[in-house]
Amino acid sequence: MRAAASPKPRLKEFATELRGWSGGLSALAWVSAKYGATAVFLARVDTEMEDPEGWLAVSRLYADHGDGLARFTAQFAAAAHEYRPQGLPNLLGETIRSYQLKVPPAVRAVMCGPARGEVGAVVETEESVYRFLADPSRPRRVYHPLAMRRYASILLAKRPEFADDPGALESFDVALAALRQFGEPDRPRADPTEAQRRHVDELLCAQVRADTRLFDDPYLDEAYLRARNTMLRWAIDGRELDNAAVLYTKLRAARLDGQRAERVVAEHEQPVAEPIAVPASLSEPMDLRRVPDADILRRAAAVVRAVAAPGPDDCADCWEKTTAISILNDGVAQESTSATVVAAWSAQRPSGHRTRPRGAVTASAIAATELVSALLFLGASAVTQTGDLPEVFRDAAAIGRLSRRQAEITNLLYRCGFDIDGDGE
Repeated sequence: MRAAASPKPRLKEFATELRGWSGGLSALAWVSAKYGATAVFLARVDTEMEDPEGWLAVSRLYADHGDGLARFTAQFAAAAHEYRPQGLPNLLGETIRSYQLKVPPAVRAVMCGPARGEVGAVVETEESVYRFLADPSRPRRVYHPLAMRRYASILLAKRPEFADDPGALESFDVALAALRQFGEPDRPRADPTEAQRRHVDELLCAQVRADTRLFDDPYLDEAYLRARNTMLRWAIDGRELDNAAVLYTKLRAARLDGQRAERVVAEHEQPVAEPIAVPASLSEPMDLRRVPDADILRRAAAVVRAVAAPGPDDCADCWEKTTAISILNDGVAQESTSATVVAAWSAQRPSGHRTRPRGAVTASAIAATELVSALLFLGASAVTQTGDLPEVFRDAAAIGRLSRRQAEITNLLYRCGFDIDGDGE
């Protein structure tokens, strides 16, 4: 932000939009081809990794495209502010002012989407971005009404929350009347029906009953709510729901968030007793070889199987994911994951000019081992509760190592093209 050229946009909107455009641009093939895989990775994740060349490439990406695009979308928060409901108490006004921050991401989503009339397809190619930024005043005439209609939709959706405040309702109605000049707002997403709520709850309850270990997980409540919201959104959008496997993805996310918070607290607490020393030989707080429970392996395999993976060579899944599932399904303790993956790589690598097995996304057996290990960790950590671990693995240091390891795994899988969020959005 300090490096942004003058006139500087408002910090809050610009910083948020620059992060948003970083993620959007880093997903594009032409951006990766021009700025490099390292720059794409650094632009996508929140990291302090030292890589001067990579960060220089990110700076070029921001200078060429990110800065201009972020300035363009960020301006619509201030534009929405001009049409906000007014005459309200300060505390209520702060809540309503937060609604305008939802407008820039909505505009960005349309710009990143397919062409629809005069909008969309802005970042389809580098040339299309340059054309767009050559004279931002022209597209602003098109996107400004769209942004104001989106703001009207937000106000329309939020209005019922103030049903007990006649003054607030009147302010909303005045604002909505003023916004009508830009066209009719999109209707808010419909509420889920009782049948949809019942179906989602039945699927989630069935999943919990089928895996009684979940009852002992301290993050189950939060994961349940996250999974329920996602599944209800899917149901409203017409997606057919036949299982609640997304619960494990949400459980992993809730656990990671909770452990991150615990680590922050632990770093500022003064211990009143000597912590339990973790044996130096245990470099990881969780080792798949130490999990003899076949049911855990079966559930871990289901988690890995549900992860959307890249499929090169016209394969449904990549070789590394298939290998990880095979290891979990085998149910036999592996003395060395590396040895198992290297042996499979050598056995399945075709002769001739190919240097990797069909469907592999990595270029070597060593890189494949890292990716397979990441998938094994993802599966095991998603279905194994903290209570399953020995007491020695539950102190703040062990939790911190686990949290850092999960962050590393997440970055690696994102970098290799995996969708581990489970939302498909």
